[in-house]
Amino acid sequence: MPSENQEYRLTYLHDDINNDRQPQVVNDALDTERHISKLNVRWGNADLSNTVSAEAGVIKLKRHADNYSLRPNNTPQQVFVELDRKVYDFSLKHDADFGKFHNTAAVSYRNDSQNGERNTHTAMCDFLNGYRFADVHIDRWCIADTLSYKFDDRHKLGLGLSYELNEADIRKNTAQPENPIKPGFPFASSQQIWKTHYGYDFNGKVRRHALSGELKYDFTPSETQKYSVSLAHLERIGDNTERFNSLAAIVQNRMSGMLMNQNPAAAIAGNPPAEN
Repeated sequence: MPSENQEYRLTYLHDDINNDRQPQVVNDALDTERHISKLNVRWGNADLSNTVSAEAGVIKLKRHADNYSLRPNNTPQQVFVELDRKVYDFSLKHDADFGKFHNTAAVSYRNDSQNGERNTHTAMCDFLNGYRFADVHIDRWCIADTLSYKFDDRHKLGLGLSYELNEADIRKNTAQPENPIKPGFPFASSQQIWKTHYGYDFNGKVRRHALSGELKYDFTPSETQKYSVSLAHLERIGDNTERFNSLAAIVQNRMSGMLMNQNPAAAIAGNPPAEN
């Protein structure tokens, strides 16, 4: 901290988790490695009466999981999944007091890329048979503002609004892995899997908006008690797992174009346009 009006904080975290076996999960995470770096900066008063705060962060994650290394070798089909994800976060916030009013204005941006490939493991060879995440790229912008009024030490009223723009690009949306076991019957693309489950042709790009607001009243009768009541409208855009999972046991007859679902119960299919 160079001075009382400036603060700089650098954080780095490294996780390396091996052989994480969880009975309720089909695939065991054999190796999960995560690097998190974050820089936080404050310019202005520590009491947030007139303060600018900034944050920049990077998350890099790699994971290898399979259904056979930590389990009995009687698994009918041995598969492994390779996940690779990179997230870049940037945010800027300004706090200011105006008499009994306090205002917080914030903007943020996130760039998120995630690729997940599922492979079949055999004694002869390993081969790609689908995408957990078909090279997902997301740009997320958010602006928010909260204005509060403090009547006295016990009563405070606040109003907050936020808007999010989320743009996704699935770059391997139409990619079909070849099937070396049964030539002429490639594995279904993510686009075909989503059409099978939801009935629409997804072109690989989707834009979503979310607008939320909240009116909140705080009553603080003492230092050890606080009561709040709020009226809110909240909109949320689904995360990658909810929207972009695209695993299924579906192959396509290249001659006829027909899709054949070999095991409907095994599907893990998100819904790209989803929001709630």
